[in-house]
Amino acid sequence: MAEPGGGLVAVLLFTWAITTHLNNLAGVLVKLNRAAETRPLLERALAIFRATLPTNHPQFGVVERDLAALPDD
Repeated sequence: MAEPGGGLVAVLLFTWAITTHLNNLAGVLVKLNRAAETRPLLERALAIFRATLPTNHPQFGVVERDLAALPDD
């Protein structure tokens, strides 16, 4: 029998996986000297977090730190 809220857990896990992959891809692009391509990825990850996590969640700080570390366009 499925647990109540099990669908929500699956959605949150999928969301977490997507945002983690976006953040990791951004890190790879920075190492390849393609930092300009990372901003849209990190902004998308941040938007997903804003839509799914409480505003005081620590993951916001990770993505915001990575965005702040990017060189200016």
